[in-house]
Amino acid sequence: MDAALLLGVVTTGVLVTDPGGRIIMANPALLTAFGAPAGTDLTGLDVSALATLDPFRQAAALWAEDSERSHRWPLPGDRLLQGAWHVVGDLRAATITDLSADARIRRRLREHNRALAELVATKTELVSALLHELRTPLAAARSMAEFLPEDLGDALTTDAVRGISRNLDRLTAVTDEIVLISGIENGTIELTRQHVDVADLLGEVRAAHPGTRVTVTAGGGSVLADPVRLPGALIRLTAAVQAITGAGTPVELDATRLGDQWRISLPLPPDSAADQLFTSTGRRGNATALMLARAIVGRHDGTVGIEENALTVRLPAADPSPPLSPSEPTPGSAGPAG
Repeated sequence: MDAALLLGVVTTGVLVTDPGGRIIMANPALLTAFGAPAGTDLTGLDVSALATLDPFRQAAALWAEDSERSHRWPLPGDRLLQGAWHVVGDLRAATITDLSADARIRRRLREHNRALAELVATKTELVSALLHELRTPLAAARSMAEFLPEDLGDALTTDAVRGISRNLDRLTAVTDEIVLISGIENGTIELTRQHVDVADLLGEVRAAHPGTRVTVTAGGGSVLADPVRLPGALIRLTAAVQAITGAGTPVELDATRLGDQWRISLPLPPDSAADQLFTSTGRRGNATALMLARAIVGRHDGTVGIEENALTVRLPAADPSPPLSPSEPTPGSAGPAG
């Protein structure tokens, strides 16, 4: 294929000079990159003349030297070009690449990152301010409630005061949990990392729910985890699922090795809506359970979400996945963990 014809269809701007520095060819993409009129003929010009010729003088540094150093320069209209020289036999060729789209994407990412950082800072300040405003009156109200006698003589009044005390305790517990979530998210509460066997991890969850039949299945392997915080998060998630499945209904807790990840699943009832997980149940609501789990699992480089009608936690595996022989079962098919 003819070289001129080939250069005429490429999207990178190309300018070729002879050994004496005179231009022997400039393709249409080069003219387009600089915004020069179509059909502009640069043939025969000394390349150094471009340093004084509109619109090419915007890349004066490129035309004024013969090194292969890369140059970048901005153009009107929020555009960015990059150019460099290359030796091709006795000839020299300058390639011009339009980086405008990439530059715009990077700038938007920087803007989004700044906006996100501002939102995170605002959230942190808001949470701190709200917690301060909540904890002070809560502490005062609880102190006053403690001075009241257990029996006020009137059954209705006694029940009302007891209800107030229970709700004050509940608000205090939720407030303390928000403090914990905020500390884990912003890193002020440190998490330790050590190898934790997955079967042992799920065994802790089952042991924490003695009144609930929790079926545990897990293969062999471990995760790098905080030995206190991560089991605590899974215990809370199991309680959240149990709250919507109903008392006496067994909860299944399954851990399956998928390549370099562990997937821990808590199947939800077939007729349950995912938003039921965010309703308040008992002394501590499911919503804060999910928030806490997301904070803790996120610090373990994992995720919490709903997958195929199951509350699912994904965590990086701490050990390489063992190769399976034809006679071995697939991951997750092992029997109940002890």
